[in-house]
This record gives sequence, structure tokens and C-alpha cells, in this order.
Amino acid sequence: MPISQLQWKTLDDMLIGFISPGQLPDEGLDLLCQELQAKPVKTYLSTSYGVVDVNSMQRKKVVDVLTGRGTKIAVVTDERLVRGIVTAASWLGLRNVKTFAWADVTEAVGFLEPRFDVARAVGIVMQMLESWERSAGKKAKIAR
Repeated sequence: MPISQLQWKTLDDMLIGFISPGQLPDEGLDLLCQELQAKPVKTYLSTSYGVVDVNSMQRKKVVDVLTGRGTKIAVVTDERLVRGIVTAASWLGLRNVKTFAWADVTEAVGFLEPRFDVARAVGIVMQMLESWERSAGKKAKIAR
């Protein structure tokens, strides 16, 4: 299984992230968690394409960081397995989280912050997706 690529950017008090298919690397996850702890992040838009393999220790690490801050989270994915991981994380104590399909990425941003610049946030997500597509030589099969 390939190694996932993680990308993220902070936009005001929202952290926007993208994870490509594959095994989630510990190093990248550690950097992402440091960013979540260091910045005044109130909301997290987590997007992924394809199946992301996340082990139980990694899930716990993310849940611990996000629950300690009361961060509101929207997860955008078309993968049932990833949605299952989000459900498992909610059993570990992650609250204020909701999953969305890629076709509903605009609604995901609205869920996080209704007054937010939705077009700007979605634009950042699409730039991250396109960056991965270029590096992987693949085209994501999602509604655009």
C-alpha cells in the first residue's frame, strides 16, 4: 500500500486538510497534530480521497488532540471505510463531527462555519486535491 500524502493549510481559525490514499505516515500525522495544537483552530475540514489506512494509535492521537480543544470537524470522503473510522473515533470521544460526500464539500464548510467564505475554503481543498492528482499522475473520480 502506498504512503498517504498529507497537506493542510490554516484559513483564519479553520484548518483545511487533505489526505491521499494509502497508509497514513506517523511523521506526517505528528506534524498535523502539532499544527492543530499550536494554532487557534476552532474548526477542521478534513478531506480524503480513496482509502486511508489509519491504525488505532493514530486514531487515538487525533481524537486526543481534537477532543481537548472542542474542535468542530467535517470529514469529506466518498469511502465507507473512512466514514467507519470517523464513527470509531466518535466512540473514542470525538464529538461535534459529521461526514460528507465530496459532492457536498460546500455543505461541509457551511456545517463548520455558516458565515465563512465557503468558496475560498472549497478552492483550497480543490487545490490540494489537484496537487495530489499531479504528483500521483491520477485523476480523482469525484463530482466537481
